[in-house]
Amino acid sequence: MSKKKITVNTVPYDKVAEIKVSGAFYERLTNLFEYYAASKSSEELAKAVEAIKAEKAHEDIFHYNIETFMILIRSLDIAYNEAGALAEQEIELDVEEKSEDEPKS
Repeated sequence: MSKKKITVNTVPYDKVAEIKVSGAFYERLTNLFEYYAASKSSEELAKAVEAIKAEKAHEDIFHYNIETFMILIRSLDIAYNEAGALAEQEIELDVEEKSEDEPKS
């Protein structure tokens, strides 16, 4: 077998590009994040968060990918906020009822 050199396009680490991202694509991205995060147990997801906090996400591919999603989504959140493109929306959540014996928070 012989080797052949080819030329490919790459992006140097220090280069930055700006793109426009619609709310529809943002929703697709957050849905993908939720699907990916749900592929592991809540314990493994908690480990990923702890690894990110300890700056050790690079040691495990799942942790690293979760961190990548979080960086991207947070960057978009900041950009949408700076552009005045956020809208408040009321949502309904299922919450567990506290028993009479439990202290109220």
